[in-house]
Amino acid sequence: MGLLQRSQGHFERAFELFRESLLLSAEQDNLQGVLNCLGALAGLATMAEQYVPAARLFAVAEKLRQDVGAKMGRDDREEYEDYLSMLRLKLPGETCQTAWSEGNAMTVEQVIGEVKNWGRAG
Repeated sequence: MGLLQRSQGHFERAFELFRESLLLSAEQDNLQGVLNCLGALAGLATMAEQYVPAARLFAVAEKLRQDVGAKMGRDDREEYEDYLSMLRLKLPGETCQTAWSEGNAMTVEQVIGEVKNWGRAG
């Protein structure tokens, strides 16, 4: 449903659906689901010009993907590379490196807690 909402330009609704899916995937120890949601949320954050959170999400997803040996399909890889290119164009190199390092240092639980609370403060 999140992909459908995103394709129709309903980005806030897509974000909510992917956030919900992330939480459910984590509860069920579904690492592939967690990975898929982190990637989708990172892409949405990039589109919303939230580049630092996007870099953190991409970094956590990449680290988790390496830890579990998960592969991306060709279409997913192309979309991932497109978002990363956009991110690197918009986020200065040092800032991007710092955000990526922060993401690498986060646990899945930490990033889920962060995503859970996005948009709910103040």
